[in-house]
Order: sequence, then structure tokens, then C-alpha cells
Amino acid sequence: MNTASRTIGDTGVTLAPLVLGGNVFGWTADRATSFALLDRALDAGLTTLDTADVYSRWVPGHQGGESETVIGQWLAARGSAARDRVQVMTKVGMDMGAAGQGLSSVHIQRAVEASLERLRTDRIDVYFSHVFDEAVPQAETLAAYDRLIRAGKVRAIGASNFAAGQLRAALDVATAQDLPRYQVLQPHYNLIDRAGFDGPLRDLAQAEGLAVVTYFSLASGFLTGKYRSESDLAGSTRGDWARGYLNPRGFTILAALDAVAARHGAQPGEVALAWLMARPGVSAPIASATRLEQLEGLIRATRLHLSDEDIRTLEQASAPTPTEHRIAMISSTTITTAEPARIILRLCKHWGHRYTVDYDETRGRIELPLGLCLLTAGEGTLDFRLEGTPDADMDKFEQVVADHAQRMARGETYTWQWTRQAG
Repeated sequence: MNTASRTIGDTGVTLAPLVLGGNVFGWTADRATSFALLDRALDAGLTTLDTADVYSRWVPGHQGGESETVIGQWLAARGSAARDRVQVMTKVGMDMGAAGQGLSSVHIQRAVEASLERLRTDRIDVYFSHVFDEAVPQAETLAAYDRLIRAGKVRAIGASNFAAGQLRAALDVATAQDLPRYQVLQPHYNLIDRAGFDGPLRDLAQAEGLAVVTYFSLASGFLTGKYRSESDLAGSTRGDWARGYLNPRGFTILAALDAVAARHGAQPGEVALAWLMARPGVSAPIASATRLEQLEGLIRATRLHLSDEDIRTLEQASAPTPTEHRIAMISSTTITTAEPARIILRLCKHWGHRYTVDYDETRGRIELPLGLCLLTAGEGTLDFRLEGTPDADMDKFEQVVADHAQRMARGETYTWQWTRQAG
């Protein structure tokens, strides 16, 4: 059984065995549906909620903060008793347009007040750095969190999308300067995307006693088994994101999920979540639902016990290979700016990550630190090699990248090179 809660260090903050993802609230789940989902989750003991200030800024017409707003409305409607039962996790650092981005002290102070107002609460249980910010000293970020903790506005802090070296440095700074340490890690990890967490990052989290909550736990729905062919992708909000999994390894993993699910009378997605809950070093997976029947599957997953044979079946099917590195791209219709970093990161499914981008117009190369959601390897640099020489004109550059994304979506060759760096 996976129903026991987990405590985060010495903070007193507990985690439910499965964290309800709030990215869909105010997006693919309207207010009424979101309230029904939150009510059922609370009733079932899934009391930990994950959101971010940037959710769902990627939707045309949205500004960010939509998810926090819906959660805040629900908390206000249900009263203080509900607030005392739930643990609210949110994040700061992504591009919020005019509201800013990054992990500077000034931005964190401004962002936390905005999040607290939207959430209609006086405290955030876990406040995450949504992405590493190389432009800001880690000591400045941690000192900003220290002030929030002392003020009672934040109970614990976490790191999301940090590489092992970045997290190690943050923990060292916290120790050396007597600042709060990250006590929760939120990595991209699931049965098909394993290599980014398995290894140095997992070892560090375990050695330091960090709680780990995984995002994209169902690989954009692929691990539920609903995407098994190109025709299954049509009309789905996340279909384009799952396209990169339609390959021999993906089908092998689905077959293993089907086999284990059949033994238990369960669904593939329930098995994928139970595998995560059984993984050494994982405290809880994050998963979202847009319908009550989907939420019931998440609840059932917390009650599913996998045998040693089940785990061996899944491990053998999903073991990552050193040479398998993938990147999936979405439709060019989401491109709204000619800024190179924003284009690449939109295409690569992370919404507004802040990364240093070197664009060499002579060689047509973009270099980004790791953090793109569908890469399945450790730390390093992704080298986009665009055909021809893009013009210095950014509108032309945007079209070149969009053309390559469309080629990738059609299954045509997209040439790129992976270079591993020491962590």
C-alpha cells in the first residue's frame, strides 16, 4: 500500500502519497470541474496540491496565475478547515511577462505576494525555485527565502529543474551561510524518462535526505496507454507532446504496463504511478486529472501494491540506453515571439524557462543548458544544427526553427548533437 504520508525533513510539512497537479485548473478543467476534483481529492486524502505562478500562461489569452486563482477560490469557498488540511506547493522563477522572472530577491518578494493573493492564503507550504537562474547568486535567492520563512509566509523551499551540480552548490551555500536549504526536489521523471533523475541527481537527493516529487509522472498521458498510434494524437491538448514516445522503446514500455495492469485488474497509468511510488528516493509523483473518473484512477494507484516480479518487468522494459536521447516539438502555432530563447523553449514544451542562449548566426547554432522536458540524459548542452545559415533577421530565424519543428512532427530527420558535461 502507498497510502502513508511523508514528512519533509524537520519542517512539519507532510506530503500525500500522490500530489494533485494543478496545472490544468483554469485551463483544461474549468472552475466547476476544478472544484469537484479538489473536493474529491481532499475526501480521498490527496491533500497536497502542486501549482505555479506561471500556470497557465502558455494558453493564448492567459497571463499566468490562472491555476493559483482557481485553487484560491476553492480554498476560500471551503473555509479554514480545508486550508488546514491541505499542503499548497507553488513556484517562482518562470517568465511572467510584465510581472518579471528569475530568482532575484526583488522578484521573489513581489512574486510571493502575488501568489499569496491569488491563493487567498497567508502561507505557502512549499515554495519552489521553478528553474535555476544563473544570473542570480544562490545566496541571494536563499536569503530571500529566509526572510519569507521568518515572516511565516513560506514553510519550506524546494528546487525544480535543477541539475545535480546546481543543487549541490545550493546546499553548500545554505550550509556555509546558515541559510535555508532546499528540502524538496521536483524533477522530470517517469517510467519512460528516467535518465535525467536516475544517477547523480537521485544519489544527491537521497544522500541529503530531500523529499522528491516527480512531474510529468505520466509522460503527458502516454503512460496511460491512450496514445498508441498517430491517429490517437489528433484532437488532444497534449497529443503533440506525446508524439516523441511513439517509438519501439515506448511501445515496449506500454506492453509491460499492459502486462502488469492485467495481473492486477488495473489501468496502465495506475501501474506507472505505483511504480513511481515504489521507487527508492521518490516521495510522491505529481499527476493531474481533468475528469473525476481520471482522478479515481489516481486514487486507485495509491492503493496498488506491485510485486517484485511486476517491478522487474517494468525495470527491464524501461531501462534507459546511453544513446537514446529524444526531443519532442510542438506545433509552430504556439510561437508568439521572435526572441530565440522563447521560440526554442516554446517548441520544446517548457513554458518560458529562463536560459542563456548563444545564437551564432554564422553557423546557425543555438546552445541551451539541459532542462528541456523530453531530454533523457544527464547534464550537458544541446546543439541545434539548423540547415543553412539563418538570417540575422529574427523573423526569418523564427521561420527556420518552426520549419524544423514541423519536420520533426512529421517524423523527418532533425540533426542534433548531444555533448555530456561533468556534473
